[in-house]
Amino acid sequence: MIETKENTSVNYPELFQPLKIGPVEIKNRFAMAPTCLDAIEPGGFVGDRIIYFFAARARGGAGLLFTLTAEIEPSLTSVKYMNPWLYNSLHVPGWAELAETIHAWGSKSFVQVSPGGPGRLGALLGDGNALAPSPVPIHMDPELVVQKKARKIWEKRGLDLEAHYHIQKIYPIPKQITVEEIHRIEDQVANTVYLAEQAGFDGAEVHTAHGVLGANFLSPYTNLRTDEYGGSIENRTRYTRNILEKARKKIGKKFALGIRISAAERVPGGLTAEETAEICKYLEPYVDFFDLSNGVHHEAHAVMVPDEDGSIIEEGAVIKRAVKVPVITPSIHDPALGSRAILENKTDMIASSRQLIADPDYPNKVKEGKPYRKCIKCLLGCTGRIDIGLPLRCEINPDVLLEYRMSELDRRNAPNKKTFVIY
Repeated sequence: MIETKENTSVNYPELFQPLKIGPVEIKNRFAMAPTCLDAIEPGGFVGDRIIYFFAARARGGAGLLFTLTAEIEPSLTSVKYMNPWLYNSLHVPGWAELAETIHAWGSKSFVQVSPGGPGRLGALLGDGNALAPSPVPIHMDPELVVQKKARKIWEKRGLDLEAHYHIQKIYPIPKQITVEEIHRIEDQVANTVYLAEQAGFDGAEVHTAHGVLGANFLSPYTNLRTDEYGGSIENRTRYTRNILEKARKKIGKKFALGIRISAAERVPGGLTAEETAEICKYLEPYVDFFDLSNGVHHEAHAVMVPDEDGSIIEEGAVIKRAVKVPVITPSIHDPALGSRAILENKTDMIASSRQLIADPDYPNKVKEGKPYRKCIKCLLGCTGRIDIGLPLRCEINPDVLLEYRMSELDRRNAPNKKTFVIY
């Protein structure tokens, strides 16, 4: 513990040092990982349920909040209820209110931008028109999919976690995307990054992790193309590089830009941490940060939302050693573990979604040495509901998505009331 200027003790001081990500300074090393809420308003708009959800996490002390995914157009969204849209000026006001509210409570925020659709994940969700680099079938292995801790909790409730993940189901094979479609989508992703800046956010990340379209291009497991978008690292990263280059031309110098990428895919033939590190070295000139994930959505779901803390630290450390820009590592719910990972230079920032769902005040409570509500990793209220189209809930936090009823979270009560921007 150390003494601050206010003469109060601070636990885990490494977690409360500022961090510069590109042009943006973050007040501490706590980030909220991108989170699906299933709470959009009709027409794909951002409303109070989303705004107040993030207000609670900003007030709770997380230095950086990644938003839920901004979809770039309805036709590429297999699940219309999951994430809000951001592809024209009609969507900007709701997103701007979200940015202003987060800033009012003292945090920075980056928008996660859809990489052009769910890719193979769309086929897993039953979309027969899902696009991917190559028509590779989906394989569900129970050993990679089902978490042991969650299974025990579900069994006590008389629920079947394996049936929930439809392990034996036959899925449509995704369609191979054409070069013309690729070019069109690259432009649209870059446009959404630009609109995120116009809405007043501090940065954006292009989602290229755990099995969505951007990830499908990077992985030799899902990219079997023989044209300029397949084969070598140069070709497999072309889609992502084109998006980043096009986005850079649209945004200002005060806006951070990065990608989310799986440290390792953990499926046969998928990317290893060492291979991902090589990809990251290739992409480093185009980004200000790397935000890590793990696994392939549902095909290796048990490592994407693991039972144990710190399961990505060592694989993330491989990437951290390969690059100079900041690396953000998720699935760290234990502050002692996160503090040690930063001290050992295995990451620059720790991220969590489920822990900040369970207790939005987690960072402040850690700082003050107070007990916090710990995520029990049951998957009942979070992924269990999201996967079937119901809004987010939490077994141990009854306030989730009811924060909009709490007057204390109104940004007029926040310390930084004047947060709007004028261009």
